[in-house]
Amino acid sequence: MPRFTLASIALFATLAALPAQVSTTAVLVGGSVQAGAASSPMPLGSAVATGLVRSCAGSTGSAGLSFGQVATMTALDIGWSLSCQANNTGASVAEATVRYTFVSPFAFTGRFVVEWNPTSNGTGASLLELDLGGDGTVDANGAAVLPVTFGPNACQLDVHVRCDATAGVVTNPFGGLLPFFGAANGVLTIRLEPTHCVSQVVAPACGQATFQASGTFLRGVEARGSVPVGTEIAILALGFAPAVQTIPLPPGCTVNLDAAALYWQPLNGVPEGVWTMSLGPSLLPVSFRAQQFALDIETASVLGSPTLAIDWH
Repeated sequence: MPRFTLASIALFATLAALPAQVSTTAVLVGGSVQAGAASSPMPLGSAVATGLVRSCAGSTGSAGLSFGQVATMTALDIGWSLSCQANNTGASVAEATVRYTFVSPFAFTGRFVVEWNPTSNGTGASLLELDLGGDGTVDANGAAVLPVTFGPNACQLDVHVRCDATAGVVTNPFGGLLPFFGAANGVLTIRLEPTHCVSQVVAPACGQATFQASGTFLRGVEARGSVPVGTEIAILALGFAPAVQTIPLPPGCTVNLDAAALYWQPLNGVPEGVWTMSLGPSLLPVSFRAQQFALDIETASVLGSPTLAIDWH
């Protein structure tokens, strides 16, 4: 039996983000952007959590890098892009090392999801090294999933990326001149996401295609469901047990749970329902079901989302 009723869940039907409880700092530890004699100064030791863009071009070729981050209630996304090209005699390089520090006032359990897409030709090459914990060990040099737990102690992640290319001329065995050159690029994304919420679809949709639930940095759950343009009201149903009950409005969708609580929100032209749920730690873990409905008052119709089984711990 559950230790509480679903009506006790605090639901905020809003798009406004609450302040995240995981904070981030970023410091540029090392780096260089150079193409032959041309270079772009790197502010070593500076705070770069808001991002950095550097590029240069010279007679040898060009080099550049950029990075930044975007935080939402459910994820922190760090994005990098770097490129270098050497067309004439010389070398081009774009390189940086950034030390990220993540702090939470409470125990946080999540994961870093890493995607790395390097490309190169000729003499070009790209490199990625991730050191989780700052102990000098390379924990990933490509796509990876790195589980992490921290708080109240901080978590350190050192990110090192580099691309380089050279160009010049060599003499072949017959005395002729053979030019060489190269280029390289790299795109890196690192996502920090909570893992205290797991959901799966247990019943299909009825006209409303998407509905998903994710953990938030406030240790809560955020559920989002798209609705057709013109829908006036979104309705969220929560329950503990499966059930099947037909809605007496077209097109005859079913409620696929034994609804213990219903919530609604006017959409005001926004084609998505957003629901943020929070519970005190003493009420966790809990498992329940959720389904969203889209009510079109003008056509007197109700569409249903997929039904989710949610485990929240």
